[in-house]
Amino acid sequence: MEEGPPGPDDLPLDLDLAAAARDVTHESYWRRRAEAQQPRWLACDPAAHGGSWKALFFERLIGAQGAAMRPDDATSLAALRWDLAVAAPFVRHLTLRPSAQAPHLRAKVILHELQR
Repeated sequence: MEEGPPGPDDLPLDLDLAAAARDVTHESYWRRRAEAQQPRWLACDPAAHGGSWKALFFERLIGAQGAAMRPDDATSLAALRWDLAVAAPFVRHLTLRPSAQAPHLRAKVILHELQR
């Protein structure tokens, strides 16, 4: 019996983020990828993200990276900028939590990158 091409449930969750963002449109893949982040990401409800698991994944990813970013860490800033470039087409709503480490820098960086 011949097998067909792999479906979204066969794709590994550690695909390169840029390639996955560009090539994977199946919501079931993005649901699996978002749910794999639990318990770190609580209450994954795509309704709060325009009904899209892909939007949920990228909005949560950017929010978590923004919360963890330190203003003196060039590596985390570069990673955030890279992920923002990949995520921007899928981000519709973003919640940024205040941080004592970089209360305004994160928002400025994120907004600048999303407006590109």
